[in-house]
Amino acid sequence: MGLSPELRAQFFSLLESRTYNAGTTVFRAGESIDGAFYVHRGRVALWLDPGPKARLLHTAESGEMVGLSSCVSGLPCEVEAKCLTPCELGFIRSAALSAYVRSHPQAWPYLAHQLATCLSNANCQVLSLKKR
Repeated sequence: MGLSPELRAQFFSLLESRTYNAGTTVFRAGESIDGAFYVHRGRVALWLDPGPKARLLHTAESGEMVGLSSCVSGLPCEVEAKCLTPCELGFIRSAALSAYVRSHPQAWPYLAHQLATCLSNANCQVLSLKKR
């Protein structure tokens, strides 16, 4: 599920390019972030309860977004995002994303797919905990 070439170009024009070294924390659990990150290049690990009892929830790769649920809800991040490899991420501010989807409602299925993927990954982790 993706955006049309025109919507994709408009979306990418809103992204602020940011580069991170491997091992860099992009955001921490409990932090408020004013936007979301699109993974252009690299791999970003999403960790629950970072520290000695950390649980890897998902590894986001090119084409995925991280921090989207916090961006949309306005709630603090539930997870920590850390670059596993050198990463090129595009940051979109919450206000810019909101304006984008208001003017391009056909982008909602793409964002809903991104959010559903995040939820599905979290559900799989919960189920794996119940089996232990």
